[in-house]
Amino acid sequence: MDKTFYCLLGALTATAAATVAVISTYDAPAPQQDGDSSARVRMIWQLRTRANSLIESQNYPVALLVLNRLSRLEPGNASFQRLLVRVLYETGRNDDAILICRKLLAGNPDNATSRNNLGVLLTASGSFEAGIKELQKAHSLAPDNEFIDYNLSRAYQALGNLPEDRICFARASRNRKQMLTVAPPDLIAVPRAEWRAPEKSQEDPAP
Repeated sequence: MDKTFYCLLGALTATAAATVAVISTYDAPAPQQDGDSSARVRMIWQLRTRANSLIESQNYPVALLVLNRLSRLEPGNASFQRLLVRVLYETGRNDDAILICRKLLAGNPDNATSRNNLGVLLTASGSFEAGIKELQKAHSLAPDNEFIDYNLSRAYQALGNLPEDRICFARASRNRKQMLTVAPPDLIAVPRAEWRAPEKSQEDPAP
């Protein structure tokens, strides 16, 4: 009985150590499937939760490691790819993020988040008109999303179109949801606390 007990204890210890190693070593190669689908699903859930927490705390370099691992575990998972786009943008890798956005939209052209993200990325790269076109598509897909409207406002401001800038900002302000202060983690957006109203032009009448 003692021998059986110690064998079982050793097996449990080895399993626990392997699980910790998988979760903590995000940039390691993905393990081969061993048929234990529940353990794999649990690991993916833990990594996804970790990625969201890292994005929320703006620890983007580590979030990138986690998401690269998730992408290897689930290469066809669009939600992981959208999170990866957000983190690539935050770490200045706009060209890589644009490529992933285009692939996502090739598979699902009606995804408002991917349209928004591509629009922001193109605008940040200096392609203002192309970026606005994508943001307009995102708005048509999600007309009540205040973060997309604010992104449109900023894009028009960058283009120098102040009338449209004001229209989009006013629409974003009307669409505000009282329970939210930041956008979902996979949406490239400005937290509402950091919004700035468009500047008044000299032609605006005095109050």
